[in-house]
Amino acid sequence: MSRSALNNLDKLVTYCAWRILQRKEECTFERLTVECFKLFPERFSLRSYPEYPDSATVNRSWLRCRTDRGWLVGNVKTSFRLSDAGVRVALEVAKELEKTGSHRSISLKQPTRDRTREEALMRALRNHDAFKQFIASPETFSPTMNQIYSIASCTLETPRVVVKENLMQLLEIAKRISDNRVASFIQICLEAFQKQVRSKRGNARCRIKKKKAQ
Repeated sequence: MSRSALNNLDKLVTYCAWRILQRKEECTFERLTVECFKLFPERFSLRSYPEYPDSATVNRSWLRCRTDRGWLVGNVKTSFRLSDAGVRVALEVAKELEKTGSHRSISLKQPTRDRTREEALMRALRNHDAFKQFIASPETFSPTMNQIYSIASCTLETPRVVVKENLMQLLEIAKRISDNRVASFIQICLEAFQKQVRSKRGNARCRIKKKKAQ
């Protein structure tokens, strides 16, 4: 495999899935998105907000890996595993990373990159209009779904698991740096999001029951 293989998104996604499975973890879409972003942030981050993972890119890639290439098996609702062909691709990528030294570079630079990304995340969040509304009236603040998706750097088409993962990541960072105001703000957004998700699920179940009753 030539080094150009390291520029192939589908091969990188397959490699990330392999790494997750090697650690005996469940390879969910949510976990795969995080792994891709941590290992290859330049390839799997949002253009306008590079401190956030681009779940849409990962979503398109795993679909190609499953449907067109036959490297991945599974789906977003369950989890992923690798086919024999996928394992071969992942091992080839691992060898190429080791040969070029990219793998060592990723490991060595991660702490600095993480700190920089966390600082950028918190700075963007404190400048968000929704956070300013929260500061002005914390007891009555109630975020809209559009605001929540924006805070999580997601679109309304983004899978819910990714939105929740991004919010959880922000909450974890805020707690780690002891920023209680930001942590409280994110907690409110997270609870509002989960409440909305439960409401939609309840409505869906009601519609199913009505159809069965007809």
